[in-house]
Amino acid sequence: MENNWVVKPWGRFKVLFENNDVTVKILEVNPGECLSLQSHRFREEMWTTCDGNSIIQQEETFSFPSAKKTFFIPIGMKHRLFARTGTARIVEVSYGKFDENDIIRYEDKYSRIS
Repeated sequence: MENNWVVKPWGRFKVLFENNDVTVKILEVNPGECLSLQSHRFREEMWTTCDGNSIIQQEETFSFPSAKKTFFIPIGMKHRLFARTGTARIVEVSYGKFDENDIIRYEDKYSRIS
C-alpha cells in the first residue's frame, strides 16, 4: 500500500471515508485496463466521473461520459469501469455493508473469478 493506495492489476484505489453505512473511494484505472464485470450482494454504489476517460458498463449498456457525470449501480446490477487512452478516475460512494469479498465476478481479464 503506497500512501494508503491499494494497488490492483487494473490500477489503484484509496478509501477517503468509511463508516458503517457509507464508504467513499477514489479509483484510478490505468489506460486500456478495466475492472471485472461484477455485481454486489450487500451494497449499492454511486460513481461520479472525474475526467472524460471512462467507459462505464451497466448490464448491457455502455456509456462514454465526460467529467462530473453520475451513475447509480443498485445491488445485483452487473457493472464495470474501463479506461480509454488516459487514466480513468471516479469517485465511488458505496451504500450498505462494504466488504471487498462482496464482489461477484462474471468476467475478469486478470483471472480472479473463483
